[in-house]
Formats: sequence, structure tokens, C-alpha cells
Amino acid sequence: MVKSLLVLALVLVSTYAMATPTVHNGRVTITYDRGGNVASYERAWRNIAQQGVPVVIAGECTSACTFVLGIVPPNRVCMTRNAKFGMHLGRNGRVPDYAGTRYLQQLYYPPVVRSWIAAHEPLHDAPKFMHPSDMRGFYRMC
Repeated sequence: MVKSLLVLALVLVSTYAMATPTVHNGRVTITYDRGGNVASYERAWRNIAQQGVPVVIAGECTSACTFVLGIVPPNRVCMTRNAKFGMHLGRNGRVPDYAGTRYLQQLYYPPVVRSWIAAHEPLHDAPKFMHPSDMRGFYRMC
């Protein structure tokens, strides 16, 4: 029961809707993606990872969009110098969800991202942005 409620809470963390990353011309290019429903993004990124599609981060990738960093293998993700990843405190409806945010970080982010978040806590509603220089050696530049 508690696990079911946690999963439901995590699905409700994001209140944005509905656009998710899609494949065009054999790749996904992110130029401005503010995120959306957690479950929808997880599904989209898992499908993209299973298809072996490369992902180019060429601009802002915020909220659930950032799950690309933990779902798509790093050898299929590249970043331009304009890439930036917005991390913020998740919410369950209107209530800040510290436990849910921490759970999603552990679930979706590799150690390099979790370390950056730990160094920049606490997270708030307004995103804090990681840049390519914060992930040197883990993700390649395009």
C-alpha cells in the first residue's frame, strides 16, 4: 500500500503536461524542453534508449527531460555548448516533495549528476542549471 502511494506520488511530482521527446530524422534533438509528466518522460526515454536512437542536447532540458541523463546510455547522448539541465524540487500537487525528489534522483541520475545536485542543494521550485562543463568526461560534446 505504501509503495503504491509512493509510486502515485512520484507520478504526480510534475504538474506540467504532455509533450515528450520524439525521434525526428533518426535522432532526438532537445533545444527547449521544460519537462512534463514523470511517467510519460520515463516511458519516452526508455523507448528511445531501446531503439538505440542518439540524443543531442542543444539547449534547455529541465525537470523530467533530465531523466535522459540516467535512462539513455551516455555513449548515445551528446551536448552542445548551449546545453543546460534544469534541476528543481519536485512537488506532489502543491506540496514540496523532498522524499519523492530524492527517490527520483537516485532512480534516474548517474553519480556525476547526483554529486552536482548534492553540491548545489537545497533545490527549490526554480531550477538550478547544470552545464556541459559540470559533466566533463561523462558525456561527450557534439
